[in-house]
Amino acid sequence: MLMAGGMGAAFMGMAPFASPNFFMIGLLAAMVQCHMGYAYMQRIYWTQRRRYVLEITREEDSNGKVSVVVTCDAGVERRFALTDEAASPSLADIITKGGTFMFIDKQAGSILQQEMLDELLQSDRGIQDEKVTAKPVMEETAEQSLRIVQKFKELTLEHLDKIPEKDNTSSPQEGLRQLERAAQIAGAGCMVGGLFLWVLGDWSAQAAIRAAAENYKPQATLMPEGANAPPMRSPHSRAAQ
Repeated sequence: MLMAGGMGAAFMGMAPFASPNFFMIGLLAAMVQCHMGYAYMQRIYWTQRRRYVLEITREEDSNGKVSVVVTCDAGVERRFALTDEAASPSLADIITKGGTFMFIDKQAGSILQQEMLDELLQSDRGIQDEKVTAKPVMEETAEQSLRIVQKFKELTLEHLDKIPEKDNTSSPQEGLRQLERAAQIAGAGCMVGGLFLWVLGDWSAQAAIRAAAENYKPQATLMPEGANAPPMRSPHSRAAQ
């Protein structure tokens, strides 16, 4: 809202000096820029929410096959079966080094089975099969949502090692707070800049009008000395002719 208001104020200040075509092209470009900025921040918002783990359940069948279901915020659910033997990257590697894709907040909520969680956090097994469901948000389609959500089975240890430690330890709440601060700073900057351009443009336009009024001199028709003024024609003279 602040960004759109700043853009509007800026164009109000530039309106007296811009041609209609230039003004409309600039206004259209500003509208597209505001929409793209809003969409970019919304994308970050939903990405942070999809990281947040709401529930983890572990199941084991009669054959000893272990399955894990991870339910995240914003309608993301991961179901994967673990390998019978150690693998690289392991589930422990994905959880500890892939916090940018899935974040477990141990400080919030409650842990019903601490031993099970510790076992998963230290598991050396890899992911054999994975099924991901993601609820579309904004203008996404179901296919786009699945492409955006990272599949754990596609991760490699080299990929995980390249992720900065800060991104793994930063919680989604902290990411949303940073996004809020960035949006407030960008919006306030656009609003202040737009108001400045509006005031400056209005002052310049008023100054130009005053200068034109002061310098205005009516043009008189010069006639030779002693000549008579041209006769005034009656509005009915043409009809009479």
